[in-house]
Amino acid sequence: MAQRIIAVVFFIASVAYAGNYGGGPNAFAQLSLTPRETSMGGSGSVFAEGVFAPYWNPAGVLKGDTTQFTAAFISRANLLKSAWVSQFALSGSNFDHNIIGVRFKTEQEWIDVAAICVQYRQASNIQQTELSPVDDITTISEFNSTEAIVHLSGAKKFRAMDIGLTLKVGYASFSSFAPRNYLAGLDIGISYLIKEYFSDRGLVLVSKADEISFATVLEFNRDYNLASRTVTVGLGASYINLIISDLDLVVGLDVKAGDFMPLTVGMGLEFGFQQSYFIRSGVNFHLLSEYQSLRFFSFGAGAVVPVKTRSVSVVKVDLAYQFFPGIGGGYLELVDSPFKLSICLPFVVKGREHK
Repeated sequence: MAQRIIAVVFFIASVAYAGNYGGGPNAFAQLSLTPRETSMGGSGSVFAEGVFAPYWNPAGVLKGDTTQFTAAFISRANLLKSAWVSQFALSGSNFDHNIIGVRFKTEQEWIDVAAICVQYRQASNIQQTELSPVDDITTISEFNSTEAIVHLSGAKKFRAMDIGLTLKVGYASFSSFAPRNYLAGLDIGISYLIKEYFSDRGLVLVSKADEISFATVLEFNRDYNLASRTVTVGLGASYINLIISDLDLVVGLDVKAGDFMPLTVGMGLEFGFQQSYFIRSGVNFHLLSEYQSLRFFSFGAGAVVPVKTRSVSVVKVDLAYQFFPGIGGGYLELVDSPFKLSICLPFVVKGREHK
């Protein structure tokens, strides 16, 4: 009962907290960094898992593989430079954005699982653009940038509720208008199982679900110039052996708002076969009329590949692609790359497994 009260209070506070939004981007405004959640439209607050879950919900580090230690890598390099696909590429710029991370089980009573992620981004000849009300993209200036951010996360499980915390520190350097900008942040997230509550009311679609959860994430961020707050409220469901044997389905919905960002909705689906092969699709859009043109569609695939080594039995590979119809590649030129690729290696350390 106490966990339900905490979850409800946290949820209500989060919704009320999301009242202020609008303005320009903050240094910690969330990009779609991870391939799995990107390909599902940015709906990662409920079912993000493993090493990179803190980018969506720090409580998610509890989900995923059961091994003692996991190492992972994300590459977001500019893979498209040909002229015929320049509308989807970082045209004329050199861009590299990589993330490495580890996740491990702890022996502490107050924390079950911890994760450390290091994010490094470097770009040159980037065009700073602005979008007019008629969707025309105007170049303001060109600059070089370097950014490094470290995420330290931990999470604890309490029966039906997972609670996580992330500390963020880093810096960003922009050649033309700021030599160095220091960053700091704090994320608090929960994920709460609600299947039992709805199943007791006889809902057929709910009773067939393997899991139904809601999640809430509060982000407190500060850089040299600005402080910002962001809230995410999510709902997700998973189904196993759907329609045919070995076919699974994951459905996610995220609503995000806060200081210096518009009200954003992300929705996505993931189909899995034999828990080894996955296809995903999603959409992300803004509810406010002045930002409705800033939307993206995404799709992706994933696989769990068996390997024969002493410590690693599988390699997990995920790939995502996102595109922005109507505004071409101009929206990508400043911050992003359409392709995201991740490789995850779960290790067994001394034969111990996550209980």
